[in-house]
Amino acid sequence: MCNALRLYFRRENEVRRYKTIHRFLHIKTYVCEHKISSRRASNERPYGIVQTVAILRSGMICFLILQTVYTNWERRLAVLQNCANNYNAIYTNWSILMFNITELLKNEISVWERLKNCGKPVVLYGMGDGADKVLAAFDRYGIKASAVIASDDFVRGQKFHDFTVKKLSDVETEFGDIIIALCFASQLPDVMEHITKISEKHETLVPSVPVFGNKLFDNDFITENKEQIESAYSLLADDLSKKVYENILKFYYTGRIDLLPPVTTGKDEAFGNILNLDENESYVDLGAYNGDTIDEFLHYTNGSYKRIIAFEPNAKNFEKLKLHCKGMANVSLWQLGSYSKNTELIFNNKAGRNSAIADKGVATKVATVDTILCGMAAGYIKADVEGADMETLIGMQKTMENCKPKLNFSAYHRFEDIFRLALYIHSVNPDYKIFLRHHPYIPAWDTNLYCICLLYTSPSPRD
Repeated sequence: MCNALRLYFRRENEVRRYKTIHRFLHIKTYVCEHKISSRRASNERPYGIVQTVAILRSGMICFLILQTVYTNWERRLAVLQNCANNYNAIYTNWSILMFNITELLKNEISVWERLKNCGKPVVLYGMGDGADKVLAAFDRYGIKASAVIASDDFVRGQKFHDFTVKKLSDVETEFGDIIIALCFASQLPDVMEHITKISEKHETLVPSVPVFGNKLFDNDFITENKEQIESAYSLLADDLSKKVYENILKFYYTGRIDLLPPVTTGKDEAFGNILNLDENESYVDLGAYNGDTIDEFLHYTNGSYKRIIAFEPNAKNFEKLKLHCKGMANVSLWQLGSYSKNTELIFNNKAGRNSAIADKGVATKVATVDTILCGMAAGYIKADVEGADMETLIGMQKTMENCKPKLNFSAYHRFEDIFRLALYIHSVNPDYKIFLRHHPYIPAWDTNLYCICLLYTSPSPRD
């Protein structure tokens, strides 16, 4: 009797365990128990064989279920992996959908169209290279200029092309209501204030002509570069950068100076919130001029630094630079222009900030940043290289890849610079966060890219 009870309870425990493990299969274990008991009692089949068959059958069912689950998860993981691989492309495409240059400008009137169809005398304000380019564009678009004006102190009976340069008051007396095409640039507060006052009295537009090159920011330019313009927008790191980008593009297209003040910030904002220079920086100054941007650098590092390397191609400027840096420690000065390769190019012989590559002028050596640094670490690179900005970036590819320096690059010398520089920086090192800022200037000069690499790696041993 005791043995029978032990056998019964052992069998009962086994059935319960079997139910627990295979509950989700809804196996009727009590049926199996009944069959096993009856068959054992009737001596039809040995109990051990029946139990083994039941276990094997259950094991086979579990195996098939697990195989199905594994296959499904394998497929899901493959899908997830594919999604991960395509995340950047999906994000970029989505960002592009969010920004459309055609949509941005759909309610805007081109500066050229406005000047042509305004029904008012068109008066050029300013003389020099800018006015030359504007008049050439006028010929292209069929726009007629009625007069040329200058500030009262600069008139003095001067001639410009076929015009006698006049005062604004004289032109007002002659024509009455006019529209003014601004043909010069300034960052001087009093001059910008003067321009603003004139714009309150007469409609004042800035015809979009580039500092360097011949491309105009018109409908043909937009169509040609649409994809790149929209792609660059997705790379900008903050809302202010995107607003600057939108307003500068609108300004290029419309010439409306009222678009600039809402997106204008001082240098302190860029240096304080983005670059955050410390007192142990290795600084590379490309287009050092007379040393003014070295002073700017020292201002934001409290006069302390690790190393300064400066490029200046113009001979007169270079002499001023040497005098300015006399007595400074760990300063290396190079009479070179920065470029995409080591060679010799023709530079105009203009002093000041306008020294640039030209068709006529003085043969000047140029070199890549990668060559000059030769593996040395660079922590911060500033470039204002008068139209050679893209070539300069190409010549410092290894430095951007390996050292990941903070960047301060002019993005206004050519209209395409505002988008192509950002695209190239991202292509070389996607770790860069790219910011766009516009500092006080009429027209949209001093519009700069500020780039920082959050995934910073330690400098190389050659540091």
